[in-house]
Amino acid sequence: MGILQAPGTMTHQNLLGMVTHFIALPAFALLLSGPVGWVASAAPIGIAIDVLTTSRGTLAFSLLGFATIFVLSSLRKWTVRKRTVLMIGVLGAFLIVPFAISSFERRFTDQAELMSSDYDERAAFEKAAMLMLSDNPMGQGANHYVMAANLGGFNNRAGVVPVAGSEGANVHNVYFLVAAETGYLGLITFVLMLLRPLTVALLCGWSNRGDQRGDMLIGLGVTLLIVYLHGLFEWIFVLLETQYMFAMDLGLVAGLATQLGYWSRNASRTAPVGTDRLSIGPAGAAAGALRRTKVGR
Repeated sequence: MGILQAPGTMTHQNLLGMVTHFIALPAFALLLSGPVGWVASAAPIGIAIDVLTTSRGTLAFSLLGFATIFVLSSLRKWTVRKRTVLMIGVLGAFLIVPFAISSFERRFTDQAELMSSDYDERAAFEKAAMLMLSDNPMGQGANHYVMAANLGGFNNRAGVVPVAGSEGANVHNVYFLVAAETGYLGLITFVLMLLRPLTVALLCGWSNRGDQRGDMLIGLGVTLLIVYLHGLFEWIFVLLETQYMFAMDLGLVAGLATQLGYWSRNASRTAPVGTDRLSIGPAGAAAGALRRTKVGR
């Protein structure tokens, strides 16, 4: 359709890329762990979506996530399946790299025609956020960044170009945004909230190398890490679409870690009935229900 940066059904291509992290990366971890349903097998499609967004951050962090999961999974246990995935990945790279280069060349060419100065909008926004935090260490108020930046004169002092697209935008860094709105205490609370599920996922996943749920936890942990790093360049973590996905990941981390006895020495480390392997898709759900019925009898 001639759209250089495809947003899909999202409001912006960067939001599409962020949401894709939450889905494709854990699915890829499952794909490496063993036989899974067609849903997890479709994980590599995430790379194609990232290329179509023509977003440098989205594609870079996505590739970093896939590579990190593959390395960690390989260190846990090397299998023929992982060797096959690696070979397919190398072949796929030869096919997708030329298309990606072409798309990014078109984007940068268009941007060069539109930009006539060395103005760095991202740096100007961050300067405005730092001025706001310096003026009020307790924060300007949740969801008040744009209002405070304009009415308080912080955008003008930071050199933000006075156009609607800039004066109505948040700083392109979720940590600066949280700090400017809720102060140092809010930022500390936010970071602690992010770190807890990350450490649980990685530590519990690594300590359960022989269990597919451990592989899933590694995938979820790397996903959270990639999203947190992506937040250094985007503020969209605070949007409801992203937070829905974040909440789902938190639930998965908490549930799997509880099953694996992360918080209790007395908790069972065996898979629940019907979930000796993580079943993906309707067929897996039906098989699990059948096994539970047999046990009940």
